[in-house]
Amino acid sequence: MDSTLEDVPPRLRPTLRMLLKKCLDDGRIRSVWLEGSLAQGSADDWSDIDLHLAVIQPENFAAIEWLDSKVHLVLADAIPGLSGSFICLTSDWIQIDLNVHS
Repeated sequence: MDSTLEDVPPRLRPTLRMLLKKCLDDGRIRSVWLEGSLAQGSADDWSDIDLHLAVIQPENFAAIEWLDSKVHLVLADAIPGLSGSFICLTSDWIQIDLNVHS
């Protein structure tokens, strides 16, 4: 994926661009990466965003609240069995699987 995001489906570009910028602006976030179809270059307009964050003090990082403050969430739920992982849906019907790591 290049920095212009031209290989990202047009529907996902604005949300992904904004999230990446917000990650860069947040001193608690040490690293950010994508997985899934976006990372593999096989995404389409209805693909989800598999967003992974390495954060300082993950036990104090309120992941859902952080994401909701960036995009309006209509659904946010922990993924059973995966600590620090959440399935989220924005009001624009973009699914974001958020994964927080130490």
